[in-house]
Amino acid sequence: MAKTQAPALYDKQGTYVQGYKPTSFTAPHSSLNKLITWVGMACLLAATTGLGFTVYGLATQEGAPQDAPTIIVAFGILTVVLVVLGALFISIGRKDWKKYSKATGYKH
Repeated sequence: MAKTQAPALYDKQGTYVQGYKPTSFTAPHSSLNKLITWVGMACLLAATTGLGFTVYGLATQEGAPQDAPTIIVAFGILTVVLVVLGALFISIGRKDWKKYSKATGYKH
């Protein structure tokens, strides 16, 4: 089965073809206009907080706080859960892009 080629967006001089508007946000296959993609990115960003608290728990393990092991376990689990959810949500949000690039053979 032959793959269809994506239309040429540039002419031979390296400028955009007349009438083409280089924008990703309004493309029907764009991942940027999907809520699930942004929720996934927010989960990855929030995971850095859990990672920070995990490092804090490891750093204070020998110090004064008695609850350092609890901090390490709780925020370690939170970090892993947020990273997995974030990766899953981003993957779901990019399914239209994956379908488009597979159908057209487009590689960026």
